[in-house]
Amino acid sequence: MTIWRVRRTSHVRIAVILDACFTYSWRITSQSRSGRWLTGCPMSATKAKVFASLGLVLGLLALISSRAAVSYDIAGDAPQHEEGALETAQLLVQKLRESQAGWSEPAIVDNADVDCESRGGADTLALQVTRVPRSSQFWQQLGKTSTASGIGSADDLADELMSAVKHKAGRLPSAQRARLALVLDARDTPVFATTGVVARFSGLYGNDMANLGFRCIWVVGPTVQLFRQLA
Repeated sequence: MTIWRVRRTSHVRIAVILDACFTYSWRITSQSRSGRWLTGCPMSATKAKVFASLGLVLGLLALISSRAAVSYDIAGDAPQHEEGALETAQLLVQKLRESQAGWSEPAIVDNADVDCESRGGADTLALQVTRVPRSSQFWQQLGKTSTASGIGSADDLADELMSAVKHKAGRLPSAQRARLALVLDARDTPVFATTGVVARFSGLYGNDMANLGFRCIWVVGPTVQLFRQLA
């Protein structure tokens, strides 16, 4: 049995509400359009109208929230160098096994551009892990005072994700990117993996992802509900 030791605590305000608004707006709107509950049972016309209205309200709330400032903070010891890369890779591989069961446990490799590798039959998945936000000032502040905080709209946080992606893309040749899974580690800053932020990232940068040439890009939060594939 694997036991994960929590080194840092992260507190996210408003982001949880924003995430719920996006998620439940979609679920409720889908149910009202189909005229059926998620269980498949028929829904009355009156309840379908009520659910449609509720879905619209939550959708508007989510849209407003995407423009509002979200604050987040973190407390604990600052991570050092590549600390946590293997654990983050292990969590992502567990997620990937849901669709392809053969992936091996990732192992650290001696390669400047690759943190870990996992094998699935004849296929090898190279993983490069990088923390978000990329700002060195944020992590330096954590190292000095054992606390750090940030604030921004969903658009701002989406920009932070893109900054991390572009930074890695600029340092790697295209042939290397093609075999690389870029993993954005948001286990200490889960606000970056919420539905609202990822939705804004897709809206702002979704069309640019294919041009960057990575095999895939994921943002990995502290729970499986906050694992999001960006490309």
